[in-house]
Amino acid sequence: MKKNIIAIAAAVILLTILICTLDIQTPEQYYSEKGDEILSDSFTVTMSVDCLVLANNPALLEKTEKQNSTLPENGIIIPETQCIIHRGDTVFNVLTNSLKKNKIQYDYSGGDGLSAVYVKGINNLYEHDFGDLSGWMYSVNGDFPQVSCSDYVLDDGDVICWKYSCDLGRDIGDNYYKNKKE
Repeated sequence: MKKNIIAIAAAVILLTILICTLDIQTPEQYYSEKGDEILSDSFTVTMSVDCLVLANNPALLEKTEKQNSTLPENGIIIPETQCIIHRGDTVFNVLTNSLKKNKIQYDYSGGDGLSAVYVKGINNLYEHDFGDLSGWMYSVNGDFPQVSCSDYVLDDGDVICWKYSCDLGRDIGDNYYKNKKE
């Protein structure tokens, strides 16, 4: 009997600790943009997400079994949008906050503190959906940084563009691989 009481008390204590430490959120809380309160260290950046390379090239869509229903007809997933951020925020922070706010699906790997983040898919459009050289790339102020989006710290006024590429960035203005054959 005494063992049962001790076991029940231990279970109640563990359950109480678990409930107090979990961050339980409603869907509205989860999808709301984090950090959109204006603080002394706040500033703004502009971000957009598109797959214009597909919208502007219908022949690519005919060669794949990818469901066209997930691709916006005009190629714009998120139009140019002003985002309030804070000192130390990265390109990945802005992307995930914007995608959550707009309830857009995304997938990534890494980001566990030991490895950099790699964005695998946005809006159910994934790397390799349109060939071995296809996937998501980002630019800041027109340049394509050769660092993970989780490592690129933003400044006031930066313009972030996430674009889907079918040719390792050569088709969206990234010149890093321009003279390299893959």
